[in-house]
Amino acid sequence: MDFDSGNPLPSFEQQALEKFFNEERESMAAEGYAVSKEATLRKVALNVILKNSKCFNFDAFIPYLAMNYFDRFISRNQLPNVLGRVRDDIVLAAICCLTLAWKVRNQAFRFIYFERDNNLNEDYKRHILSMELQILKGINWRLRAVTAMYFKELFVGKIPVGKGIMRRTLNEIIIQAQGDINFTQYKPSVMAASSLLTACRLLYPNEYNQCERDILATKHIKEEELESCVKRTYEMCMNKQILLERNEKLKLGPQRKVEAGETSSSMLSKDPLQDILHRPGKGPIQEISEIVLEIPETRMEPDESDNEPGLSFELKWRLWSSDNPEDDIIIDSPLFRPPVPIFDPNDGTDQAQAGHNSTSFVQCINCILM
Repeated sequence: MDFDSGNPLPSFEQQALEKFFNEERESMAAEGYAVSKEATLRKVALNVILKNSKCFNFDAFIPYLAMNYFDRFISRNQLPNVLGRVRDDIVLAAICCLTLAWKVRNQAFRFIYFERDNNLNEDYKRHILSMELQILKGINWRLRAVTAMYFKELFVGKIPVGKGIMRRTLNEIIIQAQGDINFTQYKPSVMAASSLLTACRLLYPNEYNQCERDILATKHIKEEELESCVKRTYEMCMNKQILLERNEKLKLGPQRKVEAGETSSSMLSKDPLQDILHRPGKGPIQEISEIVLEIPETRMEPDESDNEPGLSFELKWRLWSSDNPEDDIIIDSPLFRPPVPIFDPNDGTDQAQAGHNSTSFVQCINCILM
């Protein structure tokens, strides 16, 4: 089966699906990552990946996949000491995750153009290959991650109004969620199901309960985990004002359009988080309360069908301002990289004796070389 990271499941053979369900945990960050100290390092990596993924033909799947690599690597491995400072090594690791994702997604990728367009300094360029190798080892060479994209079409086919939701809408919900570390705790299959239910809740509210029952009929999805993810996903769509689109070519359910500033009375009675803004043909309004990196949206060609979903939307991942010099102290503290211990040769311990012997050996070698 040919690999297409944007639509990797063209057919749903039961054997193939079982394989993906069984392997999806291997493509997740380690348990507890969302509340670990590495969450601070992720903020730096997120910033770096966003800034260096800008290009004319922007493809949102590339930074999405890059963050998957970074999360899996940093949640299970100690940050390699390559450039000395933790912050510099995090930047280098994030750049390498991005270049690896670009190579997987686009065979025409050339690093020489990447480093030229992003003005990489010489230290980063010299150590790119060595850091890439350490990341590959750290994620067990699994570049073809089983992401939520693998399960998207499976769940679309299980609900009556699935084909009435534009694939671009589902893609955007899934990819925008990658900016929030809290979503790393959910399995990719749950994230895919949650994106569909969230879109259904907003575009086909009268069909929501049936859609939820149909998805829960899948033996791999647990109700409690799905409900938790749907709640977060729904709130994210509200906060980021993600544009949701229906496929108007299909007459599924009652016709319903929500313009900017309007709400649906059928939904407000149950949940206060309902005034999501839909702006057909326009990008969402930028929020003032969060720092968002501007990435211009690439215009889709007129003949581009929904079977080839666009991935050129603006990413609304939150950025982290590191203007505060105290941030450097936090990042480069012993919390992330313990200092090299200094042994006292007179304390009599085995470690001290080993350190003393090592020092004596180095001194002897220096004497010989002199």
